[in-house]
Amino acid sequence: MKKKVYLHVGFHKTGTTAIQETFHRYSSELKDLGINYATRSRRANHHEAWALTERSWGWKNRGGDLIPISEWEKKVKRIGSRKLNSLLSSEFFSELNDTQLNRMAADLKDYDVEVIFTIRPLAKILSSSYQQYLKYGIKVSYEEWLKDIFENTEVSKSTPTFWKRHRHDLVISRWARAFGNQKIHLVVVDESEPNLLYEAFTKILQLPTGTLNAVEGTGSNRSLNFSEISLLLALNRAFPKDRDWKDYEMFVREGPIRALTNQAHLASLGEKLLTPQWALDEALKLALTSVAKIDELGINIYGDTKRLLDVTVPVGVNVEVSEISIETVVNALLVFEKSEVIRKYSTKEIFNEAVKRLKRVVRKFLKLT
Repeated sequence: MKKKVYLHVGFHKTGTTAIQETFHRYSSELKDLGINYATRSRRANHHEAWALTERSWGWKNRGGDLIPISEWEKKVKRIGSRKLNSLLSSEFFSELNDTQLNRMAADLKDYDVEVIFTIRPLAKILSSSYQQYLKYGIKVSYEEWLKDIFENTEVSKSTPTFWKRHRHDLVISRWARAFGNQKIHLVVVDESEPNLLYEAFTKILQLPTGTLNAVEGTGSNRSLNFSEISLLLALNRAFPKDRDWKDYEMFVREGPIRALTNQAHLASLGEKLLTPQWALDEALKLALTSVAKIDELGINIYGDTKRLLDVTVPVGVNVEVSEISIETVVNALLVFEKSEVIRKYSTKEIFNEAVKRLKRVVRKFLKLT
């Protein structure tokens, strides 16, 4: 009998962080039940996915880390060397093109592969996706971003990966061609019944009932309120062009923004991000086509795909923020206390980095004079 490889491959903003936290928390129990879940970092297999998609972590031409294909090759070897079945999880796998997907299928041809997608309504993904792109440094407002993605439904200008991730019917169809329709599992996430997500994974992974449960108190990756979004957008627009991804990651993404998002109680402060009605209308048009195609594929579906037509999100026009609460700013400024990224650097390392930057400034000055 072939060993199984379970691939949880997306989609972005569909509870992936929560289920990855669960896989990590219950990794010992999974191992006892014959499934190995091993990750290099971030409690997910993002490095392997970035290696296959040939993308960098961070800004490609400004200090981002290009992940070598060897990261994927090492994972394939480890899968082969273990007696256990393997579980991999990264929403970035959903971005594989046909060539990359065929490479994965060839590398895993000796295994019984089960592919798992988690999915939410496109309308509910819009605001959370925008916030995720904000954390990568984009400088356009929500309204500008929405106009861009719906005017460019093949490849948007400001965020080229969005439709790679969220033309759900096209992505699922590609994976079905590579691995077979009956090997594709689609879990429809329902916020009103959060346990269904864990029950579906328990069934797909053939685990005893109740094995997987939500991990309480993680608080990570929560939605930002509009004041926090306005603060992040202002930071992105003011961030110096001569600084690279490492600077941005330390002093913005993993600094004040991480300090805020790790505190779930702050989400209730301020107004929610509002989505204009015209954008929800466009999302529903695409969702209708997508759901019809998905239903025709004959894949394994957990939940009701009609829920993917839900457009009940906060609707309206966002009013520009001119003031931000003191609590929001204070919590953002507590970065040195709350950020693991910054605390891992010693005073000596920070001093040496400051010296390097001073030297760069001096060299630029000497050239000018």
